[in-house]
Amino acid sequence: MRAVQVKVLAAVAIGTLLAATARPADLKTLIEKLPAQTKAEAHAIYEGILKDAPASLVHLVRMLQPPEKDNDAKVRYALHGLATYVKRPGAEAQRKVFVAVFLRQLDSDLPASIKGFLIRQLHLAGGSEAIEGIGKRLLDPELSEYAAQALLAIGDPAAVAQFRQALPKARGRVRLTIIQDLGVLRAARGLNEVRAALGAKDRE
Repeated sequence: MRAVQVKVLAAVAIGTLLAATARPADLKTLIEKLPAQTKAEAHAIYEGILKDAPASLVHLVRMLQPPEKDNDAKVRYALHGLATYVKRPGAEAQRKVFVAVFLRQLDSDLPASIKGFLIRQLHLAGGSEAIEGIGKRLLDPELSEYAAQALLAIGDPAAVAQFRQALPKARGRVRLTIIQDLGVLRAARGLNEVRAALGAKDRE
């Protein structure tokens, strides 16, 4: 398992370097065909994109625009479709590359609005390997809700540790979100921070 993870991360690192020399024109041609008329056509488009992964995935992510520009609908459609496509049986290698690219982009200089979109796709495609990277966003006021929902959706017991580690540093609505989700996970019992919250002046 460790060897597989190392290979995936290496592929993503290489893909990031190659992204500058990939052919975005080819990607644009593929995504312009979406939405496809049939499932088979959609799958052929996704395979065409994944053929050059991770470089193609890096390029697509970098084509995303903040909501106020609102001219990247095809890119978002493609990435959302891929998040579902890589979850199919027998596609674990593709899924791991997809997740690794998205986690790496969360550490980049992308705006929070785009990172929120990436986390929502990890909500669909992520597994245990994504928990730590998503958990880092629990304390970010702009990303906390997305991160919490993704961790709950992944459903791995390791998610509890991410919520517990973030709670002592959390404030305001972020703190409320974490406490609520610890309750959903039935993991709030015995935590001093939760007991203290019951007597907080801020009744929210």
